[in-house]
Amino acid sequence: MTTAYASRLTRNQWDLLSSLLPRAKATGHPRTVDLYEVVNVILYLMRFSIY
Repeated sequence: MTTAYASRLTRNQWDLLSSLLPRAKATGHPRTVDLYEVVNVILYLMRFSIY
């Protein structure tokens, strides 16, 4: 189960954003991570970063 953070994307937001990310290549090693989770971690970390 995942924790609901304020920075977490909704699935509707993810649907809009995911079309801007590069697709997995047909050649090479297949992706083993969920890009949805990766983006959520980045947003979580950015929320607490100091500029």
